[in-house]
Amino acid sequence: MDAACKKCEVCCAQCVGEMKMKSNIKQFYDNFAQEEGEISYFLQRDLIMKDLVAGNKILDVGCGSGKCIELLPQKMIYGIDIADEYLSISKKKGYKRVDNIDLSSDEFPYPNNFFDSIICMEVLEHLFDPIHTLVEINRVLKSDGILIISVPNIGWLPCRLSLLMGYFSDFSNTSLVPSHIRFFTIKRLKFILLHTGFKIIKVYGTADFSYKLPFQKCINFFATIVPTVFASNPVYYTKKYSNPELKVNTHDQKHGLESIKEVFRLG
Repeated sequence: MDAACKKCEVCCAQCVGEMKMKSNIKQFYDNFAQEEGEISYFLQRDLIMKDLVAGNKILDVGCGSGKCIELLPQKMIYGIDIADEYLSISKKKGYKRVDNIDLSSDEFPYPNNFFDSIICMEVLEHLFDPIHTLVEINRVLKSDGILIISVPNIGWLPCRLSLLMGYFSDFSNTSLVPSHIRFFTIKRLKFILLHTGFKIIKVYGTADFSYKLPFQKCINFFATIVPTVFASNPVYYTKKYSNPELKVNTHDQKHGLESIKEVFRLG
């Protein structure tokens, strides 16, 4: 076999491997969608998002079962997700357009500076490469457009206490193999947003779930006062202000005191 044939064989093997990996990733999210099903209840973070959205052309990143259109029925809403079941539900609810893409690797199927507002609610924690997602959000969002994000806060007090006891959980997902694969503190996500071209206007502290916790009103109060410790699922109200400095999910090798310094600097 000559060199050209060997090179072709290697390329074919890589292509097959990539296709298999994409198929496995899609199956991962399809399984999650089937288990989760359609979600109809609204939480405090959803109502905050509703009040912050501006403009008419909205992109729902990781649209899931299409809750967004129930809160914003007068808006022109586009949805992207990787799970076919979710996209089918969202389309039936009235989304203007839905597209099946891998948020961690695919280019969003829209032109630059296309949307007035973009929402990304409880999505980044499920993604293999959230940096890619934020870079694409920056590209398709209009200059000075609004981005609203919500993710679980791994710095929430119960998470800190459980870690001291030797258990790791963000309390939003406690299954044996959790579907949450990325974890953020408020300071860490602020840093990431800044370096992907977004200015943080305000972080809203929320701490509610589909079930009521004991002393819920008290918990909500402290979540708004000290969100870094008491907010389970904060909402980040941001605006696009520049092109991203980060392009991919880079991994820096740091050791010893240098890595400890980074922890305290970034949260």
